[in-house]
Amino acid sequence: NRVPDVIGKPRGEAESLIEAAGFRVTSTTEEESADADPGTVIRQSPGPEEVSRLGSAVALVFAIPPAEPTPSETPTPTDTAVPTITPGG
Repeated sequence: NRVPDVIGKPRGEAESLIEAAGFRVTSTTEEESADADPGTVIRQSPGPEEVSRLGSAVALVFAIPPAEPTPSETPTPTDTAVPTITPGG
């Protein structure tokens, strides 16, 4: 049987589709993604439309928003300023 393509689907819908196709969701993890909506599937294993035995496990990775940089990670103008020394000046 083929594993359904759940990339881009929200968590509840993705899990329902996997289970309705006769597979089990056994692993879910989260990963930061700036390109995907939070809570949607960004990767799955086995991949979309791969053939796998009924009842086998499918792992899903869900998007979470990227972490906001802390102030210490963001350079300030004084951190990046380079003094210019001119000869004879």
